[in-house]
Formats: sequence, C-alpha cells, structure tokens
Amino acid sequence: MKNVTLSMDESVLSALRRHAAERNSTVNALVRDYLTYLATHEDRAKPARARLKELSKQSRRRLGKKTWPREQLHDGWGLLRQSERHRISYWDAAILVAADALGAKNVYSEDLNVGQQYGRVQVVNPFT
Repeated sequence: MKNVTLSMDESVLSALRRHAAERNSTVNALVRDYLTYLATHEDRAKPARARLKELSKQSRRRLGKKTWPREQLHDGWGLLRQSERHRISYWDAAILVAADALGAKNVYSEDLNVGQQYGRVQVVNPFT
C-alpha cells in the first residue's frame, strides 16, 4: 500500500478525528475507505454509462422537438404532488414525469427504489 500526505484545515482534521473516534476508526481508515469508494464507484459507473449509450442507440423511439410551456414544466404535471406522494425529491419526480410524458417504460437509476412502479414508469438498476 502506498502512503499519501494530505493537507487540510485544523478544524477539518479535528472534526474527522471526532468522527473517526465515534466509529472506533482512524482518520486514515476513513480517508482510505472514502477514496476506495470513489474509485470503485467510478469503475461501476463507466459500464453503466456505456450500457445506457448502447440502449439509446438500439432504441427505435426517436424524440421530436418538444416545446412545453414553462408552467407545465414546473407543476403542470404535478411534480410537487408526485414528489410528496412518493416521498422522492422534486428532481427525481421531474425525471419520472418527463419519462412518462415521453412514453418511456423504464428509468435507469440506483437512487430510486429498484423495481418500483411510478405510474407507468418502472425503475431499473443500471448496474444489474
């Protein structure tokens, strides 16, 4: 394993030490685990992006020019209502409502509940 030297504000280091102590860990272990997570996540995301591009190219559906009035985009489709109903963020609701409006059957996401049906749109994990 390689050693790496980091510089940070003393207040950040103090907060990290407290955080590590509360978890019976060390600052070194926290940083190592976080950086490992970042590297692993990026490696997992790359094939998912490639798969999405591949699926997009295979799709028979082509989108034409869409011009929706601003009011309809913001809450004409009930984004706030969907967000509250499903207890998801406004932006996740926006993705689901747009997917439904465009006729998509699936939305690929690791953040939403995999397998859940939101109206006519189902969530699929892109990593499986």
